[in-house]
Amino acid sequence: MYNKARQDFARDIYEACRSAKKTAGRAVSSTHGTWFLVLRGAIQHTSEKDVSAEDWITGLATAMAESSIEWVPGSHRSRLTSRRIVRLVGVTKPRHIMNARPGSLKRQAMEAEYRMQLEAQQPKRRRGRVIDFGYAIPFQTVPAVIQNGFTDLDKIFEKRDPRVLNHYQTARNCLVTCLGDPLCDLMIMLSLTMAASSVTPEANPDGSGFRAKQQRKDPEQLAATLVTRMLWYLRPKDFPWDKDQRGVLSIRDMVKKIGKATIFPEGQAVIPAPLGGEADGLFCRAKGCQ
Repeated sequence: MYNKARQDFARDIYEACRSAKKTAGRAVSSTHGTWFLVLRGAIQHTSEKDVSAEDWITGLATAMAESSIEWVPGSHRSRLTSRRIVRLVGVTKPRHIMNARPGSLKRQAMEAEYRMQLEAQQPKRRRGRVIDFGYAIPFQTVPAVIQNGFTDLDKIFEKRDPRVLNHYQTARNCLVTCLGDPLCDLMIMLSLTMAASSVTPEANPDGSGFRAKQQRKDPEQLAATLVTRMLWYLRPKDFPWDKDQRGVLSIRDMVKKIGKATIFPEGQAVIPAPLGGEADGLFCRAKGCQ
């Protein structure tokens, strides 16, 4: 058994689909599997101008994460085997290797030092209230609240504007690829905290603080929209800003769909306010945006 990033496994699937060899795909699919043939035909008959390689790879990685696929069969000599198991992960922590003979004084000293390091890394005892997000941090998967929010938004805009659907799908793919990033963890924690509030907070017009919105927004849609807006600044290269690209609505027009955009000056309290709010600062203090 060994670990492998979802992004790398998705790349293996994509390269197998692009290969002209008849034996391609045996390392990722069984002989009588039909999903690979369908996916291969879709990829080979779709122009890269419409869907790039990175779009396919991020889409596959997102689909695996949303379907909770955490384990897949391994391969040997380019064929599937039941003797190897691959664990799909977002982030893999490095193992601590002790290059000393077991039982030696050097090994004992290294083990003692390692224990001290682990104790130093343990969080200090918290005082007061603690928010339990229900997931281990760093996040390995997209929380269900955010996932359900994206699903609800898809239903809302399904018959209205497909460009909006593509924009949310881009955000969903981007969220999966950034799992494990400390800023991504912060973004998800902010979204879950705001969504769990008994009232929907919104920023005061003068940026002096927050107030309770008269009508509470749907918490799942609120979380998904918060994540989308924060990803614009966390991963700015993944979104079209001024003009639509490949059927994805630009941010300039997207803000008209989910709220007015106002960037706070540097140094002020920053949490986004979607769906008609007045604030669009995205944790600039942590990100360092201007």
